[in-house]
Amino acid sequence: MFCLLILSACGGRQDKGPVSLGLGRLVRWSNQIAESSKKVIFIHGYHSGIGDPHGLTLGQMETEFSFKIENLDILGTELFGARTTELVEYWFYGYNPEQDISKIADDLASLIAGNSNFNDSKIAVIGYSQGGVVTWLLDQQHDLIDGGVILAAPILSTPLAHKSIRDDAIKSVYPILNQRVIFAFDQLSNGVEHLQTAYLESGQPRSNLLFMVGSIDIPSTNAWIRNVDLVDAKFNEYDDLLGNASSDRQLMEIGSMLIDAANWDDCGVGECFSDGVVPICSASLGITGNVRFWPDYDHIDLLSGQGMLELDQATLQHLGVVLDLFPKFVTADLPVVPDLEIHFSSENVWDWAKFVYVREGQLCLADEDWNREFVVSFDNSNYHPRFGLDTSLIWTHQNNNETNVCLWQEDGVSQISLDNSRYASFSPDGEELVYQYEDNLAVYNLFSGEFRILVQGINLIAPPVWVKRNFSADKIYFANQEMDGIINLYSINFNVSNQYLTDAEIAAANCSVPFVAANPFNGVAVISNIDEFHQVITVVSGGILTSSISIDITQSDIYEISGTTREIVLKLPGEFKFDSMVFDVEYGHLYLIGLANSTYGLWLLDINRIFVSSDADWNEVFYLIKSDVAYLDIKLTD
Repeated sequence: MFCLLILSACGGRQDKGPVSLGLGRLVRWSNQIAESSKKVIFIHGYHSGIGDPHGLTLGQMETEFSFKIENLDILGTELFGARTTELVEYWFYGYNPEQDISKIADDLASLIAGNSNFNDSKIAVIGYSQGGVVTWLLDQQHDLIDGGVILAAPILSTPLAHKSIRDDAIKSVYPILNQRVIFAFDQLSNGVEHLQTAYLESGQPRSNLLFMVGSIDIPSTNAWIRNVDLVDAKFNEYDDLLGNASSDRQLMEIGSMLIDAANWDDCGVGECFSDGVVPICSASLGITGNVRFWPDYDHIDLLSGQGMLELDQATLQHLGVVLDLFPKFVTADLPVVPDLEIHFSSENVWDWAKFVYVREGQLCLADEDWNREFVVSFDNSNYHPRFGLDTSLIWTHQNNNETNVCLWQEDGVSQISLDNSRYASFSPDGEELVYQYEDNLAVYNLFSGEFRILVQGINLIAPPVWVKRNFSADKIYFANQEMDGIINLYSINFNVSNQYLTDAEIAAANCSVPFVAANPFNGVAVISNIDEFHQVITVVSGGILTSSISIDITQSDIYEISGTTREIVLKLPGEFKFDSMVFDVEYGHLYLIGLANSTYGLWLLDINRIFVSSDADWNEVFYLIKSDVAYLDIKLTD
C-alpha cells in the first residue's frame, strides 16, 4: 500500500539492506480452475520492507486480495449468472515498489507480452494506490489492456510524497508539536520519493478505465485539539498504529488536513479534499469521464470497500463491460404492422408537440401551451403513452382481450410481434424498450431485434422507468401489484437475466405509478398512499426533486398551498385522489392526474410560482388543464 498504509500491509517497519531490484512476478491465482481468455490482473500498492528483489510472493498477494476475489466471485452470480471464477482467470503482479514506476510498468508489459497464456485474451487490471499508477502507465504507454479499475492512485502525485511541501504543511497545522509529526511522517513516507512525479501523459485513458476516488471530511477543530488528538494517536508508536482500524481513520484525517494545508499547485483554488493520502484531483486526473466518487471513503476503504459489497459491485459491473461478461440477448422476431386506425396529418407534428395524453381512450398530442392538438389514434383503447428520443412514441393498445405495444416512428406505426405485451417505455438512449411480456419484465432492442427477460412473475400497473447511472449498471424501476392488491415499487439492475420478483429490491411500498422526476438521467418518484386522505410524493432515486422538493397532499376544510424550496404542503377540500404525476423540469410545473374538486382530469401545480410568490392565491398555482385525461407524458428536450 502507499505511504501511510505501509505498516498495515507489512505488520510494521523492517530494516532493509540494499536490494537488487528484479523484474517482478506475474503469477496466476493458485485456486484457479477454469481456463479463460478473459484475464483480471491485480496490482498491489506500496509495501515497505520487501527483501525479495522480485517483490511480493504469490501467497502474500493472495492474502491481500483474497477478500476481494471472494466478493467478486459471489457478485458474479447476480450480475452474470455464474461465479466470476468460472468466467475469468485471476492473476497477480508482484513487484518491489522502491524503483521507478515507469520501469515497473515496463516490466509488467514485458511479462504480459512474453506469456503465451495472455495471447488472444481480453485483459482487465485492478490497480490499487501505487498499483493504480502502474495501471495508468500500462494504459498510456503499452497497448496491452482493454481496461480496468484504478483505486485511489496518486497519478498526479500527492503532497505527502514531497518532504518540503509536507513539512511546511505540518508546521502550519501543528505549530507546537511539528518536529514530532515531521519525524513520524518521515518514517511513514520513507521510500516513496519516486511518487513525486506526476504522470499526466495524455490526460485521457486509452482503454476503458474506471477511476475510484475517495473523499473524507477535513477536521475543523483548533490547532491545540488537533495536537491532543495527535498525542492520543501515539505517533511515537507508529509501528503498531495502523493495526487498529479506528486509528486508521484518525491518521487519514491527519493526512487530509496536511494535504489541504499544503501549498501544492495541483490542488487548484480552495479546499483540497482527499482520501487522507491522495487528493481527489490526483486520483481522478480532473477528468469528467469514468470517475466514481465515494464520499466518506478513506484510502484504506477504497481497497476494503468498508466491508460492504457496493464498491466491489461497481468494480465488477465495469469489468463486465470491459471483458464482455454480461449475458447475451436472445434474438426475437422483428415488429409487425398492427391493425390499428391511425390518423395522420400532412404537417409535421413533431416540430411542436410537447405533451402526449389519452382522453377517453384516444391518443393525442399537444403543444406546450395546450392550444394546438393532434389526434394520433381515434381508437378508444390506448393507454400509457411514452415519448422516446426525437420522433418516436410508444403506447399500449388493447384489442378485445389482447394487449400489444405499439410504436410510432418516422416510418410509420408498428407493434412488438409478441402478443400480450403492454406497459412499455424507452431506454434513455431510445434504442431499447422495457415492458411486460406475459408475466415477465422484458427488454427489446429496436435495432437488432434482440429480446431478453429480466424478471419473471410480475404484474405491472404502468410502464417501468429506466434510470441512467454514470458509473454502474442502469436501473429499472417498476410498479408491481401484489396478490393482496398492494402496489410496491421495485428496482432491478438492467444487466440481469431471468431473475424472480424476490430478487428485486423494494424501493417504495404501497405507492402508485412511478414517474420520471426530471428526465431518465436524473431520477424517479412515486405517489405514496399514506391513507385515504393523505398522499406524499416520494423521490426514490436521484433527480431534481431530491434536494429541492417534496409534496405533501392532505385533505382539509379549505384550500391552502404553502411551503418552502424543500417542502410543499397542498391542502384540498373534498375528495382527491391522484394516480400519477409528471414533472416538467423546463418550467417547474408538476402535472397531477386524478380527482380534485370533484373533477377527474389533468391538474397543474406551478411550483416556481409558489417559490417566487408565496402569497399567490391557490387557483393561481393549482388549476385544471383538461378533464377526463387519464395518462400523460412530456417529450424530452436537450
